[in-house]
Amino acid sequence: MTFSGGALAQFDYGSVFLLVVTIVVFLVPVFILFPPLPVERSDALRQTHSRLGVRLSSSNLGTQHSPIHQPQAGQPAKIQSLYIYPIKSCRGIELSRTKVLPHGFEHDRLFTFAQLKPKPGVKVDIWLPDAGKTSRQLGKLEGGFIVARFPWTDKGLRGLVQLATAKLSRGLGAVPEREFMLPLEFPSKSDIATRGYEFANVKIWKDAPCALNMQRELPPELARYLGVKHRLGLFRMDPANQRRVFRCAPRRDVLGYQPVIDFHDAYPLHMLSLTSIHALEAKIQKDQFIQRLDARRFRANIIISGAEEYDEDHWRSVQFKRMHGHDVSKEAPSVFDVSCRTVR
Repeated sequence: MTFSGGALAQFDYGSVFLLVVTIVVFLVPVFILFPPLPVERSDALRQTHSRLGVRLSSSNLGTQHSPIHQPQAGQPAKIQSLYIYPIKSCRGIELSRTKVLPHGFEHDRLFTFAQLKPKPGVKVDIWLPDAGKTSRQLGKLEGGFIVARFPWTDKGLRGLVQLATAKLSRGLGAVPEREFMLPLEFPSKSDIATRGYEFANVKIWKDAPCALNMQRELPPELARYLGVKHRLGLFRMDPANQRRVFRCAPRRDVLGYQPVIDFHDAYPLHMLSLTSIHALEAKIQKDQFIQRLDARRFRANIIISGAEEYDEDHWRSVQFKRMHGHDVSKEAPSVFDVSCRTVR
């Protein structure tokens, strides 16, 4: 079949453009309702929940290596940053504010892996219900969730598809990840029976509390990623069976209650001073892997600045006062007992 020059000249480009626009307009809502790429559960949570925490670009530790955190004459030390670690030893979540409960910060150290300390690549997010959001597909979802992600790429063609999907959905620098989701609230008796969870003792230093094993929620790839040869467990501390803290902590007759913890090492809260980190950094030998000490590697809950180096080693109690601009609030200060010096 041949075409004459006159037929090409009469070709209506406007009609073709209109046809393309019509197809695109038709496909956009279809792709929204039925995405061509697989949707992770955390992506669906964006429609009904809000992610807890401070974005990395807005971190209060962005200037942690700056001399502005050195002691200033006439100025008290201050809280620089707050952190929680929902899954013990995994990446923490920075907060702008949080609730202080008898067992520490809310949502801190709720879960722990039983066999092997996770690699730093395990990322953790908390998603809380947002009354201002709803989803056409999901409706209203009750309760909050912990979403953990780790790098994972299958072999062969499936891996290539995962790589393409990651870059199309999260940007060119993204890598394929697997994720699993956990409820923030402790499961009910009916959920425990339905999901097949079991209670078992978990050894933490010298303690062996009874906790709920929720390993059924773990993808099989996680054990291979962590290099675990035996069965990997994921334990949730039972709120009715938390570990009581004695050691150097104040007693019940002083506080009105006995301090308790979930999967914390020994005490409900861990405080760290940036000035002391700077002093330690000046003494360590630098190499290609460590040039600066990041305060986050020590996994503290409260990170302060403006104190003299190692001054906190001599503190017996700490008072935190709320500031309104440059003025101290008239509200009663929060008082914390300093019970122990961690060797970390």
